[in-house]
Amino acid sequence: MTDPLCRQEIVRYTGSIRDTRSELLAREVLVEVLLEGRSRAVLHCSPGQEEELARGHLYATGMLRNPGTPAEIRKGHDRTTVSFLNCLAGGDHSPPDRMDEYNIRADFVYSGLSDLEESQSSFRSTGATHASLCCPIGSSEYYFAEDISRHSAMSKAIGAALMDGGFPENCMLFTTGRLTGSLVHSCCYANLAAVASKAVATTEGMSRAQRANLTLIGSLTSSGFWLYNEGLTKII
Repeated sequence: MTDPLCRQEIVRYTGSIRDTRSELLAREVLVEVLLEGRSRAVLHCSPGQEEELARGHLYATGMLRNPGTPAEIRKGHDRTTVSFLNCLAGGDHSPPDRMDEYNIRADFVYSGLSDLEESQSSFRSTGATHASLCCPIGSSEYYFAEDISRHSAMSKAIGAALMDGGFPENCMLFTTGRLTGSLVHSCCYANLAAVASKAVATTEGMSRAQRANLTLIGSLTSSGFWLYNEGLTKII
């Protein structure tokens, strides 16, 4: 697997003093996602977890409803291609209705934040990556991913849960990315029980969560958070 980090010699200014230093940078690659032979996305992302990325991306956009569909991975000169054939594709491209109700203790939310921050090794080395953590409600186990893209980090974490035989319906997603309309929309497609971010929500992100009955938390720190929307999953 290609190392997600690479060391480069870069000019550094400290005040007016110029020198050359060795610096770790996050590597960026291309992953193309094919569904039934048709290109569905070309994603700029960090190397690694390509199948998780593709599977999570298709699932969180409503294009792949059978998470067990086999994938074929090909490494090319300029990109990695992940292809899915003979699969059950999404039809109406509308997010599924939330049905299950959960109760989450605030302590579980803070514990998820702690696990997210402790796992961010690439961010600590480069400051260049987002992170997502997909955790079954009430469990201490989780699926974690770091990526230069907040959307790709989310897709990788969701894809890892799917590949382990789980379904996001009973999972809470923790992320470092802004809760924009597009990111929350993907979370609705994935039918997550709740979403929490260290960052803030936008008006469209909050609106989409309200329409989908999705519990949405933002500005999450060890001392508190904003509860933008309390859906079927309740904070107790």
